[in-house]
Formats: sequence, structure tokens, C-alpha cells
Amino acid sequence: MANLLVKKLSKAAQQSALYDEAMARIEQIFGKYAGAKPNVPQVTFPRSPQGRQVVDPAIARAIADKGVKDKMIEAMERGRPLAGWYNMEPTRLLWSDISGPNIGTQRFNRLQDYMGPTSSQSPVDLNLGNASRWNYYDMNKLPPDESLVNIPHPDKPGKTKEMLDPQPPEGYGSKGQIGQFKAASSMLESGQPLDPIKYPKTSRYAGDLKGNTANAAMDAHATRAPLMLLGDPEGLATSVKLKAGDKAGAEHVFAKLTPNANKANNQVLPFEFHYCRLEPQKFS
Repeated sequence: MANLLVKKLSKAAQQSALYDEAMARIEQIFGKYAGAKPNVPQVTFPRSPQGRQVVDPAIARAIADKGVKDKMIEAMERGRPLAGWYNMEPTRLLWSDISGPNIGTQRFNRLQDYMGPTSSQSPVDLNLGNASRWNYYDMNKLPPDESLVNIPHPDKPGKTKEMLDPQPPEGYGSKGQIGQFKAASSMLESGQPLDPIKYPKTSRYAGDLKGNTANAAMDAHATRAPLMLLGDPEGLATSVKLKAGDKAGAEHVFAKLTPNANKANNQVLPFEFHYCRLEPQKFS
């Protein structure tokens, strides 16, 4: 037991030493770029008018609630110190010093373009790794190692399921890799960034990383937050009735859930939240 504890402490000490070494190296490399801010045009991207035609009643009720509004503002203030997270200018300057200002900036911007589609359902390390991989294909004019194929669906007879063949190597890929592959492939073929109307969130995220912060990369968390702060009466009602064994009452609530789910799905699709799709039949 004592030996195991020593090994754990030893491993933790090694990790701490590696972290300190990495931070010292980062300071050494990026120190001369400290305080640099991007100087790029702040351009507002176009957005499909479809997304602004109707506001879901539940969201409208949530954002109109003063208590919810106050909590949202409080959360935003807590995040204010992290606003500099999007400042990638030191990295762009480093690339410019390595490859020259024109090529360095071009390669930096292209990497950020790929950061957009590879961000879906990915933590930052996977996001950066997958974006770098696509950027490698782009720089070397290579096709991706994987292909998108259809296989028989394991749970739905007669249906097919999309998958990548072969699977991405260990340390790459993600839960959202099918959508990432489709979007990144279209970029690789066109040589252009994502269409901001077709891909409103991911194109804005890429723009933010390139220094154009005039567009908010709103995602599912920002959409869900006011609803979570307000609470979901329909969900609570369903839970209470099922727990009480009230089958008829639960079915009544479920019947109301389906049209509301359809409204919600229609609401989030223009914002590219395909992975947030609500399927009521899963709860029946």
C-alpha cells in the first residue's frame, strides 16, 4: 500500500514537473508576443433569416424572467476574465516569424477555419488535434485517410448507419466525427471557409479565433442556460406523474411533449444544433 502511494505521488510529481517545463517553454517562445492583439476587420457574418422568424415560447418565457436574466448576467461576469481566450494573435505572429508574414498568416487562418467544424462535441485538445490533421491534408493537397461509408444499422433492421472507414487513429476523432468529416471535407474540396449561413456556429467560432470577434459563436449551452435556470415545468410534471404510477397523466404530458419537441428541433436546426435533437420516442 505504501509503495502504491509512493508511485502515485511520484507520477503526480512527474506530471507537475512536465507541466512546469511546458509552461516555461511556452513563456520562452511566446514571451516576446505578450500583449499582442489581433488587428483584423470586424465583419458581421450574414445569417439566415429563418432562425429569427420565431422564438420558441419556452425560451421567450425564460429570457423575459428577471431572475433568469440576473443569473445569466452574473454568469457572464464570471466569464469575463476568460474573454482573452480567443486571442490567438501571439500564435499568428509566431507562425509569421517562422514562415514569413504572408504564408504564416495564411496557414494560421486555415487552421482556424478547420477549428470550426472540428469543434463539435470535442474538448479543446481533440479540437486542435483534429483541426491540425485536416490542415495537414489541406497544406499537402492530400485526401483524408478515412472515407464515409454506410453500413447496416445494428439496431434498426433495413436501415443504414454512417461511419468512418477506417476509424481515426487513437487520440483523434470524436463523438461528432461524422458531422465534422462532412464539413471539413467540403472545405478541403472547395479551398474556402465554411458558409456562415449554412454553418452559423462553427464559422463564427473560426472567425473569433482569427480575430474577428464581431460574431458570437452561440452553442447549445447558451441556448439551454436560460431554460435550465427557469426550470422545465413539463419535464417536472412528466417525472412526477411517472413516479406516482399515473400512466394516463404521463401519457397526456408525453402527448404534449411531441409537438413541443418538434418546435424545439425546428428552432435549433438553423443554428446547427443537430446533436441536440430531441426525440420524444426515446422517453416513451
